[in-house]
Amino acid sequence: MVDSFLESARKIGFNKAVARNARMFIVQTEVLGKAGLTIRTTVLEGGVVRIAESSDGTQYSGELERVQAAAQAQHDDYVNRVQRGELD
Repeated sequence: MVDSFLESARKIGFNKAVARNARMFIVQTEVLGKAGLTIRTTVLEGGVVRIAESSDGTQYSGELERVQAAAQAQHDDYVNRVQRGELD
């Protein structure tokens, strides 16, 4: 059985379409985990995964606000990377 904290944390997610030089990228960040927490960000272009990276979120266990803040920060970082052209 999944505890209520993990269930709530797994509802956290962010999506953003980012246009860059006539190209469209989708940045998606979600919180995953059954026994622990993982924050995963995937950047897609034309339905193809350009990059997918995860970070350990177990240090935020039990602190939903910190999980959300960490996921938002990771998401914003990847949006900024796309905007700067790091994935061109």
